[in-house]
Amino acid sequence: MQACLSIEKGDLFSTAVGYYHELEGKETILGKRNMDLWNNKIGREVVQDMKRDYGDMWKYMSEEMKKDLAAEKIVQLMCEGELITHPSDPRRFWNMDLERIREKDKVFYKGEYDALDEKSQETFLKQYSRQLVDNDWKIQDKSELDKQVKSGNLIYVEDYTKADGTKVHGYYRKKHRN
Repeated sequence: MQACLSIEKGDLFSTAVGYYHELEGKETILGKRNMDLWNNKIGREVVQDMKRDYGDMWKYMSEEMKKDLAAEKIVQLMCEGELITHPSDPRRFWNMDLERIREKDKVFYKGEYDALDEKSQETFLKQYSRQLVDNDWKIQDKSELDKQVKSGNLIYVEDYTKADGTKVHGYYRKKHRN
């Protein structure tokens, strides 16, 4: 619903209607409300990502085409586990930015890469080829990444604990697209 509203009426309208619907509703199951707020945000993000990815072509696409593309992307995200599909899911909307960090958003440094075994290094090179291309095929060292954090090009996420109790060690990541 949020993706369709965002396409038809814009992100601001979609956000307002989504929050009103979830917060003013009679629904008392917090897990369901959490699930709906989480998934609503992802629906709006899908449209924002599509606008960015399609650029000028976006304004020439029919609403039907936009909605079909958004639906495909949402199904893909559901298959990847990005959506909450049951109220008992331990991820929390209020902590969504930390809970949704994807492996592809992480930025590794030379010491981390060197510590990997040969098979893991091979997997790294496939999965993180974009990071390598962006850096002239070099794996940056920690001091280079620290400079990027200071300049605002990267973010360093301190150690934290997820809602399900999983401890996550600090890491560098790309900035969220907003």
